Amino acid sequence: MARLRFRRKLRLNEPYSFASEAVDGRLDEERRWINVDIDHHGVNQGRIEDGEPVAGLTIRLNFDQDCLPEACWWYAEQTELERLRQPPTGDSRLLDVGDGFVEHTFNGYCHPRESYGIAFRWPRK
Repeated sequence: MARLRFRRKLRLNEPYSFASEAVDGRLDEERRWINVDIDHHGVNQGRIEDGEPVAGLTIRLNFDQDCLPEACWWYAEQTELERLRQPPTGDSRLLDVGDGFVEHTFNGYCHPRESYGIAFRWPRK
């Protein structure tokens, strides 16, 4: 959990951006998703300039090359059970895992008290 503190109160519709990084050191625990819980006012709608996102919520994951998931997909406003359901082949929510780096930008409004993230399926042992 990261608590964000600002030097002053932001004005209504005042833009602000930040980045945070989390490293998972608990490798003995199998994860099936990375989740961002949105609280308070939500995340405003994003826009694209020169092909790159300027605003919105972007989640990026970098997997160890020796331990890649079989599939990754993004989800929005889903329960824990719903986010585990892999979308069908060809669905736009599927993310290419080829190089071990995946990302998705939620350009729409991210609602307070909802969850947004990337889920993945590991190879069967």
